[in-house]
Amino acid sequence: MSIPETYLADHLFLLVGTNPLPNYVSARVLCRPDAHLYLVTSRKMEQIRNNLVAALGLEIGRNCTVIEINESDGSDIFNGVSKAAKALEGKGRVMLNYTGGTKVMAVHAYRALETTLTEGLFSYLDARSLKMVIQKPGGLGESYTIEYKVELETLLGLHNYEYYKANINGQTSVKQPNQQPLLAQQAGAFARALWKAWEEGDSVKERFELFKKFYEAWNNWKNGVKGKLKTDHALLPLPADVENISLADLWGNNNNLAELEQDWQLDTLRILRWLDGEWLEHYTLDCAQRAGQQTGVDFIGQGIKIQKKATKNATPVDVELDILAIKGHQLFAISCMSNPKKSTLKDHLLEIFMRARQLGGDEARIALVCIIPPFTDINGSFIPGPEVLQEEVGVDWMAEDVIQIYGLEQLQNLEDYLKKWFEKR
Repeated sequence: MSIPETYLADHLFLLVGTNPLPNYVSARVLCRPDAHLYLVTSRKMEQIRNNLVAALGLEIGRNCTVIEINESDGSDIFNGVSKAAKALEGKGRVMLNYTGGTKVMAVHAYRALETTLTEGLFSYLDARSLKMVIQKPGGLGESYTIEYKVELETLLGLHNYEYYKANINGQTSVKQPNQQPLLAQQAGAFARALWKAWEEGDSVKERFELFKKFYEAWNNWKNGVKGKLKTDHALLPLPADVENISLADLWGNNNNLAELEQDWQLDTLRILRWLDGEWLEHYTLDCAQRAGQQTGVDFIGQGIKIQKKATKNATPVDVELDILAIKGHQLFAISCMSNPKKSTLKDHLLEIFMRARQLGGDEARIALVCIIPPFTDINGSFIPGPEVLQEEVGVDWMAEDVIQIYGLEQLQNLEDYLKKWFEKR
């Protein structure tokens, strides 16, 4: 159910905090075309406020008013909002959206409008249901589904980020997200080979040891190739199998690196980077795109390299994210890791968790796609790998409903798992 036209605001108060995304979405879906916005914010949020103003195409003093307050001083918040609200009595629909800002700001801004206006409205964007809840004074509120598409460039701009820019021969090159999976069929073949290495054993212990041997032998072959790059390596043979696990579907009809370079249209260094771990990103991108087409995902890209915009006091700092997807205004961040070591996975996941919550707020969802086997060895005991990791980070980071771990077993049907993930609210 969409928001009734009678509830759209002529004057909308927004509480600006560290995450401007809910403010942006609220302004887009709650305002009439000629509405005036009132941004309740502290001085230290000036940059975020300016980012919001720019993203909404507002002009301070014309269709936007800044109410500067001390975010921890209840009386200052109350007085600032009350003063602005008193002048609006009888001049159209007035609404406070209190999704952003601090709890102190929400309490006192709500009280200010409730005591100042006779017919004010209140609203908040629910991070769990992704619905807008609109309340009349003293009422429980009504929920409305929000279907507003936020572009990635807009999302980045709200946080003062932009796509990474490199200076190449005096020309500025912008690093755009990649949306074309590289060698997706071969990546799927390697994912199946890894699973085959696990399936060969009869017991959990035997399966773990066989998978470990395959992984180590595979890395030894890659390292051997790297050690011969300065010599004539083109005719180095491709292993037909590793620890008796066939790699025929990975190599196709190619027998050596020279043939592989010609077939894949990549040089050896690029091939090695792909084999080192990029294969998992491209396999995940391919699965995510197919899952996204079935679930209304608006954008999916890989290799998202961004940087903070340069300011007077700071130079750009670049960040790279494996895969990002956007459905409406909700951000999905996927980190890919081809190292099965639990501690390494946890460190990698923490970084993407922090970045995703910074960009997408409480609505953001995070997934780790990795090759951790169904059971892993912890001090001689075999315990469920993905489940234990997910439980640890869920409890430690208070993110049980936010993070999803997909391991070696889930790789075999990753498209289906991602489809369910995109559909879940």
